[in-house]
Amino acid sequence: MPRSKHTVLEKLAILKELTQSKTGLRPVANRHGIDRKTLERWRDRYSRDGINGLKEAKKNKHYSKELKLKVVHAYLIGEGTFDELANKFGLRGSQQVLDWVNKYNGDKPLTASPSRK
Repeated sequence: MPRSKHTVLEKLAILKELTQSKTGLRPVANRHGIDRKTLERWRDRYSRDGINGLKEAKKNKHYSKELKLKVVHAYLIGEGTFDELANKFGLRGSQQVLDWVNKYNGDKPLTASPSRK
């Protein structure tokens, strides 16, 4: 069962409506029963990755310790918000940045994601 209620083509149509609309994010999101933040995320992924950014992830992506540290460091020195850094570093969402920042500032060491074979 898919995690998203919308297909890639539906997302693309909603984004097209957004670009042609003069009303902004919230009215378009409300008209389609989605959260404004979700629509922003779709827009950012589409502008960064094209149609592949709208596809549902089939498996979890693994990140190196170096990338995680780079993202956390960028956040701590104020290079951007969670959303901006997720977009800048090509992450699927801002929650990933938040999780890494919390882990880095917590009692756990920041490590690379284990790769499964």
